[in-house]
Amino acid sequence: MTPDNQAKRSTSKQTPAKAGAKKTPAKTRGRAGRPATPSHEEIAMHAHEIYEAQAGGDDVANWLQAERELSLQ
Repeated sequence: MTPDNQAKRSTSKQTPAKAGAKKTPAKTRGRAGRPATPSHEEIAMHAHEIYEAQAGGDDVANWLQAERELSLQ
């Protein structure tokens, strides 16, 4: 491969993900200035609290309950 070919390859068009063109949409704000949709971490923490309070239970049911409760706040 010649140096000219290498230069042409390095200046090829980048995909949107590599170029940083893809942006995540801003979350809408709910009550008290919190995001309307709770984060994955918030749901996980609350689901764990539910798990501990019930001394076990179904992890999926705990997750859905946590998601529902946090969405109502």
